[in-house]
Amino acid sequence: MSFEATLPAELWLIILDMAIATGITLLEQCDYISFPDIYAYLLAVDTPIDNSYGQLRLVCRTFNALLGGPPHYIMKSLHDSIPTNARAVYIAEGETPSEHVQRLLQEPSISHRLLHLDTFFIHSQLSDMPIEFDLLCKNSGSLPNLQCLTLRFLLSWENMDSRFWALLNDAFPLLRRLVLMQYDDPEGFSPSPTEYDADITFRNLELLSVGNGIPFISTLRFPRLRHVALDTYSIAQQEILSLSPLLESAIFEVVQHGTSIDLKVFPHLRLLGLEASHAGAILPVGDEHSLEHLWLYSVSLSLSQEEGPSMMQVARGLPGVSRVTVDTFCGVHPQLERELQRADLRSFGLAVCPILSDESRIVLKSTQTDSRVSYQPESVDQRPFLSWIRRKVRSKIQR
Repeated sequence: MSFEATLPAELWLIILDMAIATGITLLEQCDYISFPDIYAYLLAVDTPIDNSYGQLRLVCRTFNALLGGPPHYIMKSLHDSIPTNARAVYIAEGETPSEHVQRLLQEPSISHRLLHLDTFFIHSQLSDMPIEFDLLCKNSGSLPNLQCLTLRFLLSWENMDSRFWALLNDAFPLLRRLVLMQYDDPEGFSPSPTEYDADITFRNLELLSVGNGIPFISTLRFPRLRHVALDTYSIAQQEILSLSPLLESAIFEVVQHGTSIDLKVFPHLRLLGLEASHAGAILPVGDEHSLEHLWLYSVSLSLSQEEGPSMMQVARGLPGVSRVTVDTFCGVHPQLERELQRADLRSFGLAVCPILSDESRIVLKSTQTDSRVSYQPESVDQRPFLSWIRRKVRSKIQR
């Protein structure tokens, strides 16, 4: 039977379009195993990670013809033409991001099909908010299908308050993935946002990443949130996230001094990730808790010998955990690696998995069969994670 005899080309085009959309949002591929690596990709600049387009093109000549060019487009110049089949647009860092945003909005045949937008903001102290953000919100009707949004603030928006969240929610109610980053981080800067009386509810948001200096206000609600990454974790953040019943994965880069992570507040959490030095903030829970994956990373030049016993003590207090992933910057201390290889790990059911481990990553997996867990080979490239770690190291050195 020929290809054309199975379905008309028009239907195949719809099917392929849906497949491409799934690859761009990444939400179907994101789970409690892959979230740490996907998180690093989301923070990377101009780094599309969807490989579904390349795979689909190889199926047959008809697929290749129907798909056309790549769905990801990096917008570097105002004079370049944007491909009509672009579904994800990345506005490269430059002096006039507002002009790039305006150019995109002026082409409805492209903006109406857009699923993902990644853009920089430059906040002028003369205006109440970044021009680019104002443009996006006032012209959100030109982006009716937008599901994924990444906003990178090059300068701190010191008067950012609950209006930001309210405007964003009103403008883009279909958002499923939101990444917020702020590059300029003045030491000691701590925003004091005004609060809305009414709740600001993102009804469709499933993945959220909030960087340093972005206020996380108490009236925020995320009823469908599954994966979250916060630069700072405190009691205030805990209270907000405790209202997200579907939360499956959580990464907290910094745990506020004196704050403990009470996993009982997150009964369905399956992944917890944080810097290794903050691992002691995790309160022990019984094996009836759903937590299965503990992800720890170190921004030191290498994971020190002293961090190993402390890290393992934390794992001992989490008997339900069947996987511990440890990522480092320049490698693992040889003595620590030897300690992890020792048989005493078996006393709490973990052993080094050599297949998934390498010079910068150690994976400990359960020695017992757990019916809840069905591990799959790692399918996400880890290079963006190493790039992210390097940025964290440079940030610490500069401070």
